[in-house]
Order: sequence, then C-alpha cells, then structure tokens
Amino acid sequence: MTDSSSQPACSAGSPRAAEPENPQPAGQKNAAVERCIQAWQRRHELMSIRVNESEDFDPDQEDEGENFAYEQAGFGFRETMPVLDSYENIRDFIACTAYGMAMKYFEHEEGQDLLKAAGLAMAHLKGQRKAAEPPINPRGPVA
Repeated sequence: MTDSSSQPACSAGSPRAAEPENPQPAGQKNAAVERCIQAWQRRHELMSIRVNESEDFDPDQEDEGENFAYEQAGFGFRETMPVLDSYENIRDFIACTAYGMAMKYFEHEEGQDLLKAAGLAMAHLKGQRKAAEPPINPRGPVA
C-alpha cells in the first residue's frame, strides 16, 4: 500500500494539471457510453422492426435482416459518440470506442482508427495548451 502523501503533487505547469479534477469513481457508469448503448438499442430495434415488416421480408433470410439491423445500430452508436473537443469528451470517446470494440459493434480495424483519432485530438489539445503558455526564461524574469 502506498502513501499518497509521498507522491508528488501535480504542479500548474505539469501536463496532468489540465486533466479533469474529478475523474469518474470506480464502478460508476459512464454517461457517454450509456447514451451510445441506448442509441445502439433504439436503432437496432427500429431496423429490426423495419426489416421484419418489409414486404420483401423472407423468413428464410432472417440472418440478413439481423445483420442489417446490427450494422445500422453500429452507425447509431458511432453517431452518438462525443465530439473530440475536450479532455472529458476524448476520455468518453475512448470509453465508447473500447465498449463498441468489446461488443463488436464495429470492426477491430475501425476501432483502432477511432482510437488513433482520439490520440490525435489529445495531442492537438495539448499543443494548443502549450502554445498558449508563455515561454519559460531560464534566466528568470526579464526586467
């Protein structure tokens, strides 16, 4: 067991200082992931009804209809994922992507691409923050 008082505190200039101060408690559901799951469920249900009530529906090809509903539900899941414009949204986007990959809502390769996009957005935000900070003069304040 480690003593948290022996760990260095984050200073204002450290990269961790800009991260959210209140990370989500363990065991609590992520609201963004829940929204994505609900979008997946709504779209899947809607597409399943649409396929089953279609005049062209062939019960012998029910798997095709289910595949279509599953694919369309994946689109609903992705459309609901957070925009990559803040640290919190990037964290939630990664959580949604991981969940979607685990549930096979989209292909592994697409999940990898989504995670890369989140990494690029994070790097961009860090670059913006760094560019906004005044440069540090190693000789001290200029008089």
